[in-house]
Amino acid sequence: MNTRRPVSFALFAVFVGMAGVDVLHPLSPRCCDPTTEWSVGLESGAVWAETEEIVKARSDYAADYLSHLTWDALVVLAGIHLSHRMRGILRINGRLWFLAAAPDGTLVNLDYLDSTSDAVTHRSVSMAELLGFGWELSTDFMLMEQRRGEVYVRSFARLSYRGNYHSWTARGGEYEYLGRQGRFDVDQELLRYLVLHQVVGLGALVELGHVTDGLYGRLGVMVSPLSSVVDRDVHVLTDTEYYNTYRWGWY
Repeated sequence: MNTRRPVSFALFAVFVGMAGVDVLHPLSPRCCDPTTEWSVGLESGAVWAETEEIVKARSDYAADYLSHLTWDALVVLAGIHLSHRMRGILRINGRLWFLAAAPDGTLVNLDYLDSTSDAVTHRSVSMAELLGFGWELSTDFMLMEQRRGEVYVRSFARLSYRGNYHSWTARGGEYEYLGRQGRFDVDQELLRYLVLHQVVGLGALVELGHVTDGLYGRLGVMVSPLSSVVDRDVHVLTDTEYYNTYRWGWY
């Protein structure tokens, strides 16, 4: 069954950390030096992410929802970046990365497929896998910068446009379907979830690095009040598909 329904998202991501090395870079100037700075490097890091998707039911349904999914995982990132430090306090960045979920990701799936009842008809808790790639264009506004010898510390605000194309897959786990309980086979596929999202985000970050070697670490928080999401959601066991679009929400 193919279904198109209004969908609302509660999307939340906290930037846990990033470490990298600038393979090509000049010596880092101080905050207000007139020279510009550029760098090309490799980065790796992690993001804790939770995504909640709610597919609303028609007005003639007893339940408010057709489907309620909650994905939860620690996502590992690895990629490349190009940065250019403008005069003064501005830095422009471009990034490409590969992302994958750590092994302990989970999915909680609730379906309401009986139009005459508001009770959950299908419930499952499964292991979640994530694979995908992403990109980012951003501008950093330096708030503070100090350098002692070969070590520097920076704090900055970031305005960014980010995009990700990734797939969630749920396998195995336990279920409760219309009075039946049990466990799925470990490798049994239950859901396939393909999503393209693009967001405009704001963040605050702190960076600690070594001038000569190009090594650095970064910690911070990113929040995105503007998002655009397009997804295809396949529930294998119930033979249902949902095609959703969403604009202007939180990520």
